[in-house]
Amino acid sequence: MVSARRAFVIGLVLCGILLVALAAPPKKKENKSKNVEARGLVSEFTSPSSILRNYATYSPEDQYTKRFSNPTLAFVTPWNNHGYDVAKIFNAKFTYVAPVWFQVKRENDRFVVKGQHDIDQGWIQEVRDNKGKFKGGPKIVPRYLFENWSLADYKELLSRSDLMQSVASLLSSEVKKYEFDGAVLDFSYLSMSDLGAPYVEFIAAISTQFRKNKHELILVVPPYFDGARSLFTTEEYQNLFPHVDQFLMMTYDYGVHTAQRTTEGDGSAPVHWMTQCLLNIIPPNQRGVKNHKIMLGLNFFGVQFSQQGSNAIIFRDYLEILEHQQPTFNWNSNIQEHVFSYYTKNGQAYTVYYPTLKYIGDRLQLAKDFNVGIGIWEVGQGLDYFYDLF
Repeated sequence: MVSARRAFVIGLVLCGILLVALAAPPKKKENKSKNVEARGLVSEFTSPSSILRNYATYSPEDQYTKRFSNPTLAFVTPWNNHGYDVAKIFNAKFTYVAPVWFQVKRENDRFVVKGQHDIDQGWIQEVRDNKGKFKGGPKIVPRYLFENWSLADYKELLSRSDLMQSVASLLSSEVKKYEFDGAVLDFSYLSMSDLGAPYVEFIAAISTQFRKNKHELILVVPPYFDGARSLFTTEEYQNLFPHVDQFLMMTYDYGVHTAQRTTEGDGSAPVHWMTQCLLNIIPPNQRGVKNHKIMLGLNFFGVQFSQQGSNAIIFRDYLEILEHQQPTFNWNSNIQEHVFSYYTKNGQAYTVYYPTLKYIGDRLQLAKDFNVGIGIWEVGQGLDYFYDLF
């Protein structure tokens, strides 16, 4: 009898628990099929737990939709292999994909291109494949870096039309041979303003060769730095404009070139500085023109500052810091960036700036306001959910 009563009581308790469970409203699950904006993640308020929980999840609904309508270039580097996957997964987001494979070198009066061992034609086919999900596909425009060239080398090159034509023919034949869609020419921090008309003639010679084969020419140009002599001005911009399909401004380099200002740093690419870089080259009477042929450089790496100086950090370093340090993020409205600080076990202080969704959203808005494009350095360094915004 006792056992029967006990069983009866237990049964009543279990029924009660079941009824409560059924009556309770179901716990709302986060719908990760939606993009980051619909999930409320693009905000001044973020945390390590939010980033660690969401960074690898992108919206399959938006994967084949280009939300940012202006030109978008994605650099891909051999030393960050994740970028190769990003270029395939998010190929609908990119107008151009620029693998960083080649170096242009001078050997006496002969010019050569190095780096062909990195070419991956199978990968190129996958990047171009739209899988029937969207129109067209990204153009493959590898970067050609003029590596270890001195100013004297450039001046000699620009003093001889035969040498200029030799480089132009070399680049054109390389692009045609490997069936690329064009090229990104990178002269690093060359003072284009000092080289004047001969430099314009050189770029024009390359452009003429490219356009015979309907190839595009993208020129990397130095950004503006307050208090420093401008290496690329409105004059060069206007003179080169007819010969260049896109100018890619190196606005992803701010943190590297301002590392000595303070031990806490002052951002990786403040919006007010990026704005000034645009205003520095676009003449006032042309700011309403629809096509400026400009792409703003956007860093997908972070910068870490300490008493020892600064260093770049990519997503693996960043995620490890978030997991182990659990820092508090602060939004700096002056530069429109998130920043946090942390201390190591030996008491060393670090200040970190790394792109967040809010950071990227604000710079995409700047690009929209000026009707310019974006060039990402580089897609192997960022977080997968960034691409929901593109």
